[in-house]
Amino acid sequence: MILGGAILYNSQWAGDSVWMQFFAGGVLGLTMAHFVVDAHAWRLSMPVQREFVLKRLT
Repeated sequence: MILGGAILYNSQWAGDSVWMQFFAGGVLGLTMAHFVVDAHAWRLSMPVQREFVLKRLT
């Protein structure tokens, strides 16, 4: 992820625009946050998460 962020940060796509660099960093940050939250939400071995998911699926 760090390598991907460095590539996005230094790419010609982001250029010298502060807003494009901010956007690229924001997308990377949101992607990382998604995986952290998703890892905890899908721990179905824990009874609380399992009940939460099963209640919404039925």
